[in-house]
Amino acid sequence: SVSPDGAWLASASDDGRIRLWGLRGQESRVLVGHPTWVSSLAWLDSERLVSGSADATLSVWSVTGHAMHPMYGHIQPVSALTACARRGLIASGDRGGTIHLWNASTLEPVEVLRGHTGVVADLQFDPQGDYLMSASGDRSVVVWDTVSKAILGRFPGHQREVVSVAWSPEGQPTSLSADRTHREWSMAAIRPHSRKTAHQAGVRSCSIAQDGRILSASRDYTIAVWSAEDMVRVGELQGHTGSVESICIVPPGDRALSASTDGRMLLWDLNTREVIREVDCEQGPLTGCGVAHSGRLHLSAGRDGTLKVWDGDTGELWHTLRGHTERVRTCLVHPDSRRIVTGSYDSNLFVWEAATGKCLGGLALHTAPVIDATLSPCGKDLVAASLDGSLSFWDMDTGGLLAHVAAHDGGAVAVCALGEKHVASAGMDGFIRVWDTEHAVCVHHHPIRSGPATMSSAGTRLVCGDKQGNLWVFDWDQDCLRSEDWPEGNPRLLQML
Repeated sequence: SVSPDGAWLASASDDGRIRLWGLRGQESRVLVGHPTWVSSLAWLDSERLVSGSADATLSVWSVTGHAMHPMYGHIQPVSALTACARRGLIASGDRGGTIHLWNASTLEPVEVLRGHTGVVADLQFDPQGDYLMSASGDRSVVVWDTVSKAILGRFPGHQREVVSVAWSPEGQPTSLSADRTHREWSMAAIRPHSRKTAHQAGVRSCSIAQDGRILSASRDYTIAVWSAEDMVRVGELQGHTGSVESICIVPPGDRALSASTDGRMLLWDLNTREVIREVDCEQGPLTGCGVAHSGRLHLSAGRDGTLKVWDGDTGELWHTLRGHTERVRTCLVHPDSRRIVTGSYDSNLFVWEAATGKCLGGLALHTAPVIDATLSPCGKDLVAASLDGSLSFWDMDTGGLLAHVAAHDGGAVAVCALGEKHVASAGMDGFIRVWDTEHAVCVHHHPIRSGPATMSSAGTRLVCGDKQGNLWVFDWDQDCLRSEDWPEGNPRLLQML
């Protein structure tokens, strides 16, 4: 390793010694302190060098040869080391898969990062110090946020251990593996496209129109309309006198349906931003609404535990569905328009026949309110989010449970489909997570400490509204959400059938 000023070359040996070679005619120096193999070196600046050893310690040295400070914390032999002067951080990894962050000035521990199940083979900060990338013997690459210390993305796919990582000139993660392959991964899935302060109170619902416009509904009684490309607020839908709990796009995309705690469901013209129809649903405060893919069926969910099915063309009431014992929190129409799914504070999911209003069955599993649910675009898979912190994966054809996953500490509050193979979930722990639905494995994390509350997606865009009134927009990349060769073991999996 060459010092930042180019004056010294540092090399390490299995005899525990470090040698400094003068590149400008200086006399070489030998640094002695570790009793066994020195595995890694990193320069903190042109005057200080840090070393990691199989003795499970780090040592900081001056170029004069003086051992300045030993650093203790690892239990396993240190296997990787890097430093970032811009962030003032040192990162060290060990053979047990643990990564330690240290303050480069005080040399005190900052955080312990746990995300690998195999030896940490390499560590690299990006040039700005915003991200730390780690390579592991568990055959995965992980990207960490250096501020929140959270996992932003996990890239499985190599067939053997990953031995080296580096950042490309374009800022993308690259990796080299013992399987003799080199891969470049996309950061698009884990970097937010933008964030806007959207409302004066928490965002309760959001939806994306076919032309890319984004609608956000809030406790401040308003619905905001945002442009597709630059996220500029281009309009506002005003008419409710209570918190707007839900907003849905009505196919083919020029109308929207909203539900509010004022007890009314409003149908909007998105071009004129005028109310087309107002329905007093007589269900008490409304908690949600839904629309069939055909636009023919409209749903209103009430705090009284009922769901009402309306004719989307005339506003005529077709059915009142009764069965839940507490408020209905989520409702959606199956793509075949023949079935309806509801989730309630009574912890149950019900499936209904749209034509008759008959209950076809219940999906009972959760131990706390079901807050949200989503269907895959083809309608085969149903995923529900509950305040018990878990996600449940169901087969809509058989009604069978596919998997049960502990997803979020404190409760899962939102879930939405990302194509046929992935779903995104948001929780009270302040994270958005992306899951592979076939394997019930989390493949990406992103922290939103302001408290995510609702999500929606369309194409490669994911929108999240939080409790502070902010709107987060992400562009995600299908190519980096790989489902092959998952690391063995998944501590969050409660049940897989």
